[in-house]
Formats: sequence, structure tokens, C-alpha cells
Amino acid sequence: MSQSKDPSTDAISAARQQLVAGRPDAAIALLEPALESDPDSIEALYMRAVCERYARRIDDARRTLAAIKALSPEFGRVHQEEGHLLCSVGEDNAALSAFQRATRFNPALEASWRAQGDLLSAMGRPGEAAEAVAQAERLKSLPKDVVAVTHLLHEGKLLKAENPCRAHLKQHPRDVEAMRLLAEIGSRFGVLEDAEFLIESAVAFEPDNIQLRLDYIQVLRKRQKFGEALDQAKALYDCDPDNPIFQSHLAIESMQVGDYDRAFELFDAILKQLPGDPATLTSRGHALKTFGRQDEAVSSYRAACAAKPDQGDAWYALANLKTYRFEEAEIDRMREQEARGDLEGQVRRMLDYLELPFEQACIDFHKTERAIRTASSEQVRRPINRSGVGNWRAYEPWLGDLKSALARSGMSC
Repeated sequence: MSQSKDPSTDAISAARQQLVAGRPDAAIALLEPALESDPDSIEALYMRAVCERYARRIDDARRTLAAIKALSPEFGRVHQEEGHLLCSVGEDNAALSAFQRATRFNPALEASWRAQGDLLSAMGRPGEAAEAVAQAERLKSLPKDVVAVTHLLHEGKLLKAENPCRAHLKQHPRDVEAMRLLAEIGSRFGVLEDAEFLIESAVAFEPDNIQLRLDYIQVLRKRQKFGEALDQAKALYDCDPDNPIFQSHLAIESMQVGDYDRAFELFDAILKQLPGDPATLTSRGHALKTFGRQDEAVSSYRAACAAKPDQGDAWYALANLKTYRFEEAEIDRMREQEARGDLEGQVRRMLDYLELPFEQACIDFHKTERAIRTASSEQVRRPINRSGVGNWRAYEPWLGDLKSALARSGMSC
């Protein structure tokens, strides 16, 4: 069944025309009916934020961007727009951080790379500026349809990304970037054999392409070809032994084949360069736990959580020990993260952990047109909300046995 057209599409198109004509206030007015109909339309909110910046309605733009980030914290373009807004008011340090977040969530944002280059150059950091400009130039050199596929991929629109990527490869069968993107799409869908073939072929065409090598390692690991993944990681490490990315990959692959001494040595080397790096502390904790050094694993996981309170892998790893009792302060920090109401971000992180693709229906389940015949039919038609939080307390007098059982299992409530 074909999907119905987004009702905000026409309003966004009309608003864009007004903005190009230099009438941002008129553009904002055109967006209001669409946002009244669907207040959570990310694209309409994004267009309003852009228009508000051009209209110099700075405070309004900040509020609109905050609303988008609450709905979709990993939406790269919102961080790019935040960077433009901050630049317009002279907050260069904060702008740089925003542009860096933008390219972390969506590395196809050429404008964010160029903005980083300009800001870093002005800050007297020519080496980092050159790297950012090089990324922008690389994107500029890519075919437009490949860049478009990259945007779709990093916005979680896998099905929309796959067809144009395949179409491009039919015309350009040796385009390694398109091969890499199609392999990533296949990997996210769990079609690992095809993903391995594509990325292996791309590496054969361009053996010095670092990103291809990194992606190849990940696919081999997912296919449990640990020896081959280790060989690839060693080859990268030998090229640049001080590179923390290469060190990390070699450490992880060393763990997979049981060489924990080598893994610990590499993790320690990374933490000397990047003290408090949460991802490294979490991986190191996994290695320590597997090696039987549980107290040290706990310390490593806790350090990761302290460095980055939303480091879900580390919190989950502590809970998964089954013997760890969270302190009240730690429970409060987890509840603070939960209270952010970041539904899409949490869903994306869970799906990434499970190596499953994100689909918008995971968030918009309440918009389904399917018949619901269960007792929860009314709830299913509503977005996730906090109206039921605390309702359990009405039944607390009858929960004594359950709470006792949970306490015996090392859980508190």
C-alpha cells in the first residue's frame, strides 16, 4: 500500500519559496497551520527554525530547535541549523560544537564541515581546519545521488536509500562509496553475506581506503569471522600504531580471539590519549568482566557512566552483572535520562544495540490504520506519554511479595 503524502509537504515548499524571496515572516505564517495539525512534524519545525533565524527571531529559533532535538536528538540537520544560529550571534565555540555534532550524526552535511573549517581556522587550529575542509571537498567530489543516499541513510530512511543506491551502482558498478553505502544498508537489514561481498569488493578496488577497511572489520565481526577481522585490524594498526581508532579496533578484535592481555594494553594506550573516553571505558569493562576481573569491570563501567550519563551500554552492562546494586545517586541519574522524554533517541539506541534498522513506525505506531482488537486499543491510538507514571502506587499494599522477591534478586524499587 502506498504511503499517503505528508500534509506538511506543501506548506514547507511554499514556505521555502517565501524564504528565497526574502520574506521569512511570511514563510513562518505559512507553516503555522501545518504545525497546528501536526506539532511534531520535524521537517516543518526545521523549516520554521531556519525562517526564524533569517527573521532574526533568535529566541524563537532557539525554542524551535530545542523542540526538534527533544523529538529527534540525532537529527543532523537540526544541529547544523543550531550551528548557523549560534554563529549569527557570535557564539563561535558553541557553534563549533553544534557543527561537530551535526557531522557526527550525519557525515554528509557539507555545510557543517565547511563551517568547522572556517571556525577552526579562525581559532588558530589549522590542522583540524584542514581535516574538516578535506571532508567537505570529499563530499563535493561525490555524485549528488550518492550524497543524497548518505543523507537518507543517516536519517534512518533505509528503504528510501536502498533503491537510488542500487540504481547508481547499475550505472557506476565500481563506485566504492556507493558500494560501501549499500553494504551498510544491507548490514543494518541483517543481509550480512551480501554486505560482506560488497565491502570486500570495494576494498579490492581501493585497498588504501580507511573507511572501507573499518566497515569491512565490522561486517566480518558481525559474521563471526573473528580471525579475518583481526587480520584487517592489524593491517590498519600497522599503518599508524598511535591512532586511537585503529587501537580500539585492534583491541576489540583481540578480545574476540581471546588475547585479553593485548586488548588491555591497547585500551590503556587509548585512555592515555583520551582520558575518560566512555566508549573505551565500556569496552574495557566488557573485557575485564569476561576475563573474570569483575570489580575492575564495575569501576570501568561506572567511570563510563560518570563521563557520559547517557552511555546506555555501560548502565546496561552494570545491570547485566546481576550482582551489582545501584546507589541512589546512580538511580537518580538514570531517572534524569529517562525524564528527558527522548523517545526517538532511546528507540534508535536500542535498535542500534540490536543491530536492527530504525523505521519511523517505531515512533508513529499510534498512526497505524490497522484494526486494533485488543483491550489496549485506546492506548495504542495515543503517542507514548507519562500520564500513567506512578499509577502503580495505588496497588502498593498488595506488592509486598513482589518487592521482597526483587530485593532478593539484588534489585531495588
